[in-house]
Amino acid sequence: MNLRTLNIIPFVNAKTAVFVPLPKYLNLSNYNNEIKQIILSNIKNYKKLETFYCNSCNLDELPDLPKSIIHLYCGYNNLIKLPKLQNSLQVL
Repeated sequence: MNLRTLNIIPFVNAKTAVFVPLPKYLNLSNYNNEIKQIILSNIKNYKKLETFYCNSCNLDELPDLPKSIIHLYCGYNNLIKLPKLQNSLQVL
């Protein structure tokens, strides 16, 4: 299943895995490490994403982000590399 084509992200709870439409807001810390990697490897394609929280996710770099991002919260990581950020970014 290609998440990029379906324009959805996985949502996992203790008993099931379901897919939900892409939000304008995403908190990466709500997901396990496997799902975090799927999200990060596809995040550039999340065209409607405006607010991205990745606080305390043990990241050392961020991938290229969608142009729609206007709020980026990435504190409490070990970031050594940031992607090129859009001029439209309002909060970092």
